[in-house]
Amino acid sequence: MKLRQLYDDVGETLLGQSAADLYELQRELQHVQGFPKGRPGPGGGAEATPEAVAVVIVALLAGGPRRRTRQRTPHVMALPICASGGASGSAANRTQAETCGLTSATTFGDAMREALADSSLAERIRQVIVCRDWSEAAIAWVDDDEHLRESRFTDAAGDIRSGEAERRGALFSLARMGGGALAAIAQGLRRDDA
Repeated sequence: MKLRQLYDDVGETLLGQSAADLYELQRELQHVQGFPKGRPGPGGGAEATPEAVAVVIVALLAGGPRRRTRQRTPHVMALPICASGGASGSAANRTQAETCGLTSATTFGDAMREALADSSLAERIRQVIVCRDWSEAAIAWVDDDEHLRESRFTDAAGDIRSGEAERRGALFSLARMGGGALAAIAQGLRRDDA
């Protein structure tokens, strides 16, 4: 499946964007290292791989002006897993061995890619959240015992700003994607691979 087909299939219903708007976003993302370029002409275009779709979804969640997409999306994709101490956990508590409890990934982008590559993982996700005001993201998921868990991703600056906002009760902007949408997209990618 090509990305254009994915946009036609789920753009309005699951991603809240028209196919034309998603294609325009893709044009900006083609300048992001590692994003597929595709080939021009009939039958051309970029493939809808878990990697490419993860970048598109993260770009949508990160939001902001399109002119900043090239810088913001890779930054959010690279957010490292945070210590399990939540918003009060400090960057000093992070270790190299920490991974997402659902996907075993160490960065937000890798966790999203893993979830899109394995629909059984995506089906366990309840929501994906990105803070648009600082560098923080989270994946809420259900473990084998049906307990709700969260994998939080942030850099040191985002961790500090999150803690300050929590203490002050400050207003901030979050973007959220329901797990059902992510699972449907992952299943569509899996069917296309079969």
